[in-house]
Amino acid sequence: MRRISGMAVFVAILALAACGGDPPAPPAAPVAAAEEPVVEEVVVDPNAVLPDATIEAVVVDANATTTVAGEDGLVPTPEKPVIEVVAYEDLAFVVGERVIVRTSMGSTREGILKRYFNYGLKVLVNERGREFEIDMPRTTVAEVKVVWTRAQGAVAPAPASDPAP
Repeated sequence: MRRISGMAVFVAILALAACGGDPPAPPAAPVAAAEEPVVEEVVVDPNAVLPDATIEAVVVDANATTTVAGEDGLVPTPEKPVIEVVAYEDLAFVVGERVIVRTSMGSTREGILKRYFNYGLKVLVNERGREFEIDMPRTTVAEVKVVWTRAQGAVAPAPASDPAP
């Protein structure tokens, strides 16, 4: 008597399952020609795009040299910087500014925010006389403070140039 291996039984069951017992599908019916799409006319109400008169709008002159005050109405200067806690999602707006990052591991790093990603930060740090970039995963960032040395919206002073001879 010959013995059948388990693998042969498995292959036979798979072959039977692949055949199935379903009757053959009916032949496909010919496809009718596509009809032209119906185009509907859209009527736009001109009053729908006007601003609501009950909402007070703020008008800002783009040519004005306005400054935005920091926390508690303080205007930052290089001599008296204003330190402000910023939400992680808002860091995209402060790239290039000095930041203080407190991590979930208890360390604190201070430097220039070079890059902001949804998954982490790149900060240019100057420690012990050496400058280097560190990557900080978002999961390790507990709090970020921005060190404002000039008013937000104020233009940075232009670098001094040599006078023409």
